[in-house]
Amino acid sequence: MNQNEDRRKISLKKSTITLKKLLKTYDCTFKKDLDEMWNEHDVDKNGYLDRDEAQPFLDEVAKIIDKERAKNY
Repeated sequence: MNQNEDRRKISLKKSTITLKKLLKTYDCTFKKDLDEMWNEHDVDKNGYLDRDEAQPFLDEVAKIIDKERAKNY
């Protein structure tokens, strides 16, 4: 892991912005709360999704998003 990755991870941990807030203007409907899903998939609770955690998260996002947008995930 390099210094840039370390800084980015520290920044993510300090952030209080939720996915819900970030996606507030995103024109899409999700059938489940993304912040809850994030917490479920962040197995090691370090505040970000590792590569192994991210793939199942995105797979689930593809299932709960509008069918037209699912192909983008």
